[in-house]
Amino acid sequence: WQKGAPITFLILLMLWMAVTTVTSIVVGPSVSKYIEVLKVFGMTLMVGALVSSREQIMGLIWVVVGSIAFFGFKGGIFTISTGGQFRVWGPPSSLVNGNNELALALIICIPLLYFLANQIRVTHEFVLVRWMNAAWLRRLLLLTMVLCAIAAIGSQFSAAVADTVGAGGLIEDLSRRRVPVRIAYLLILVVTTGITWMTHVNAIIAYASRAFALFYLLQCVVALIVAWQMPALPRRRLRLVAFSTVALSCALVFAFGLPAE
Repeated sequence: WQKGAPITFLILLMLWMAVTTVTSIVVGPSVSKYIEVLKVFGMTLMVGALVSSREQIMGLIWVVVGSIAFFGFKGGIFTISTGGQFRVWGPPSSLVNGNNELALALIICIPLLYFLANQIRVTHEFVLVRWMNAAWLRRLLLLTMVLCAIAAIGSQFSAAVADTVGAGGLIEDLSRRRVPVRIAYLLILVVTTGITWMTHVNAIIAYASRAFALFYLLQCVVALIVAWQMPALPRRRLRLVAFSTVALSCALVFAFGLPAE
């Protein structure tokens, strides 16, 4: 059994989540989600207790990557063959059955596939792939990386990843490169996770909607000022009315917007 602060923290987190589950507003669905989390955390504790040697770690990586990359391999082929017209979904009745969940798992698998490809001498010692030629195994791993990336794109992953990438670059630019983009991603992850845990999801959506409304309000004001300063603009009066109407609507949403639930 592995000892140390990470194991202790994980056990305490599981106990704390049990308390918050039984005291939640809607206990039934919360218990179902808590059971899913317990499966993940329980397997994490089991892996920490059983896996210790380098050979065992390599075998664990093979099992984890192979289980997820299989769906990325065939999902990438499906995306290419259909021209990206359909979403790539994960296996039914699993934690990665949704398109977003599968895409996140595939993105996590890509660096592990790269690791296996670069450590081909050690990778080739895994019992299930010893029969393959090492060079062809490395090519297969690299091909799987590409197909997993294509499958992640084909799953039509939500804009959260794009927003995170954009926000990381923005923080790096505003700090005049004093905060590297890698640190910016970590800060964004910590802040967003904290906001999610400490607030209600619908409240977050309401705040985000108000932020979007404020952004569009500013855009409409800019467009209104530009149109006002251009007397020769075609259909100037119609544009002024349209920009003013949209700006007023955005202002009302920003000031009085409420969550739907």
